[in-house]
Amino acid sequence: MIMKLWGVQRRIANSVELLTIKPKMMQMHSIKSNPLWIKSGILKKQVLVKLLLKNQKKILKTCTESSHSLELINMICMKSSNVWCDAAIGYKPEGGFELDFGGQTHEQIERFNGLLKPLFNADVFSNVTPAVNDFGFHSGKVKGLIKNSFEGSVDTGKMIRAFQRKCAQSGVHFFTQTIVLDYDDLEGSAKLNVQVGTEVITLTAQQIAFCTNAFTKALLPGVDLQPGRGMVLVTKPVEDFSLEGTFHYHGGYHYFRGVGNRLLLGGGRQLDLQGDATTEQGINATIFEQLQHDIHGFIAPGKGLEIDYAWSGVMAFGANKKPIIQKVSPRISVAARLGGMGVAIGTRVGAELAELLEGLEGA
Repeated sequence: MIMKLWGVQRRIANSVELLTIKPKMMQMHSIKSNPLWIKSGILKKQVLVKLLLKNQKKILKTCTESSHSLELINMICMKSSNVWCDAAIGYKPEGGFELDFGGQTHEQIERFNGLLKPLFNADVFSNVTPAVNDFGFHSGKVKGLIKNSFEGSVDTGKMIRAFQRKCAQSGVHFFTQTIVLDYDDLEGSAKLNVQVGTEVITLTAQQIAFCTNAFTKALLPGVDLQPGRGMVLVTKPVEDFSLEGTFHYHGGYHYFRGVGNRLLLGGGRQLDLQGDATTEQGINATIFEQLQHDIHGFIAPGKGLEIDYAWSGVMAFGANKKPIIQKVSPRISVAARLGGMGVAIGTRVGAELAELLEGLEGA
């Protein structure tokens, strides 16, 4: 039984394969491997994950002969849950690559791998400079390429939809196209004044948490943060263009990735830090021109990529990289200043804020 369950966990982690099951025998047969214990039917991986999670107690009961059963099943269900969630947000563990224009950055790989080995139990960085030509970069300008095997990408559209579905299941309501005008911090409650169209309505709550990042100063002027606008370009589709991985250069200020047969490129904020220290949406002409130059100069030379559309978004920065998670008053809290790392650290910030609110409720 232990070996069969381990097979489930291994295949969930490594492949998306169609699974066929023998009815009534509680045995599942993979196209590629040995029978596995589960339930009758024909399933894909996501359904298998749901069944593993739903039947966790039954599987535990069956595995009482092993002292390691609980630990094993928890590991299986945790891994299964992660894979299920990974698919929901379009996560791809395809690695991250740093472009080196001087040819010396790789000299620090061994040092940083040594520092990080106790945390990852593996080498994080590797020198993959020969892949410069494989990716189609200009080898005369890109002198080195360093890979971080622990990086990956997500589909942010899928991520937001998965987030909304999860919140809806917990009874959380979203109100879009609204403007928060101000709030009243009262002795018995807190009130939020919100504009919906031409009407102003007041919402009353026991706790209010502002998770408004760069826009927080409009509501909490004393918060220590500064806005930083970023820009993203997307090219028109080109039939023979593809790029797998996430890429960055100039210390992470610039980043790009393939999206189907398009190129998505963003960043360049360091070119005009003062001009982009604003919450106003807009396109910075200087940065726009530089990003276009980078596309044709060394990212995809000779590919004839053309810009299809562009947009801006506003991040929040401070004196250090630590986000602000604190209570402003007994009924008002804030979680903001994510330093341009919201996708990476946002869920952790949310979890810490939730703990803070629970503590306030119990106070």
